[in-house]
Amino acid sequence: LDVSGSMQGEPIQELNHGLQQFYADVSEDDALAPKLEIGIVEFDSRARCLQEPALLDHFTMPTLKTKGTTALVDGMQMGIQMIRQRKDYWKNAGVKYYRPWLVLITDGAPDSDQDIQGLAQEIQQNNATKAFQFLAVGVQGADINILRQIAGTEPASLKGLNFAQFF
Repeated sequence: LDVSGSMQGEPIQELNHGLQQFYADVSEDDALAPKLEIGIVEFDSRARCLQEPALLDHFTMPTLKTKGTTALVDGMQMGIQMIRQRKDYWKNAGVKYYRPWLVLITDGAPDSDQDIQGLAQEIQQNNATKAFQFLAVGVQGADINILRQIAGTEPASLKGLNFAQFF
């Protein structure tokens, strides 16, 4: 989740509203809620894990505030690592699992030192090998070209998105 300064105002409000709607959508789905784990990484000038993967009834969705620049690739790398660790945990525990999802929600304005092309290659390779399913989501006014480059597909728009339908 992008919480950089460029997300200030309407974009961060839209993101916070979208998170609350996501929580409500998946909580109301009796088939999904008991088995969906959520992990949250936020990024501004650096990436931070806000929530280790947990079932919905084990955390409260945060309210995000903007700050800093946009270390988008660092945030995505932390999310990818979180998925790898969780999959290893499930495998070692002998637990069957569905393919994890990695969802990026941003305005698509990364810092100039971020290797977007390298990230795009990694995302698309992981999608192709079914390591995870990737979804790029843009807030209002997002740089769709950057999101399209990262995802290799058309990004979704946060406004009006029904997350439960994706899962």
